[in-house]
Amino acid sequence: MFAPRNSEDIDPSYCASFINCLRQDENLNKGGIPSPFVLLKDLYRIIASEWIVVNTCWERELNTIEWRLEREEPRLENLDRYLKSLFISRRRITLYETLVQDQLSACRVHGRKFWDKSSTADESEAVANTVDTLEMDFEFVANLLQRNAERVARNINLLTALISVEESRVGIAKSKRLEALTVAATVFLPFTLVASIMSMNGAFAPGQAKHWVFWAFSIPISLVVVTFHLIYRKVGSVK
Repeated sequence: MFAPRNSEDIDPSYCASFINCLRQDENLNKGGIPSPFVLLKDLYRIIASEWIVVNTCWERELNTIEWRLEREEPRLENLDRYLKSLFISRRRITLYETLVQDQLSACRVHGRKFWDKSSTADESEAVANTVDTLEMDFEFVANLLQRNAERVARNINLLTALISVEESRVGIAKSKRLEALTVAATVFLPFTLVASIMSMNGAFAPGQAKHWVFWAFSIPISLVVVTFHLIYRKVGSVK
């Protein structure tokens, strides 16, 4: 954390942290009252510390997604879930970057109006030092957010490419299944055609004297059709 903390203090609330900072303020302990902006310096630093916590949570989420992409072979539904999570993170980081920049701007103008009304040179110097310190803190936070925003953008591009590849694989697998069904239909089509022409009645019916004619015509026609199909596939693969 940017703000000082008492190791014996177990209350994690913002109010308790700010009160602890005020108790450690040397000017207040000596009976002096600094300008409001200097007095609220630790409150700004507590806010900056909370931004560090939020940024750490994002880093953990990004590390988890990157680890899974590296170690596993995620399915299409998992990739879609990761991509949706990154879209949400990108939207939030964009909003939070704006908020951090607003807080940084507030530090540069010394907070609210009349907060930096200093009566002595020492107070003016204290205000200037406070501004420099807080600018460094919030610039550090802004750089962390920007770095995570760049990681999110890279992971979104990676996931988009992986989803395209996985969709292509699924399409190829479906095409192969359809091709197997097409081949099966091609093989049995001559049998159906010959049976329809001969009507499979009378002497050509199963068990009759001329039933062999059905097989004599169907098998050669099927072999010819399958041969032409295999030749067509080979020529197409060469092209």
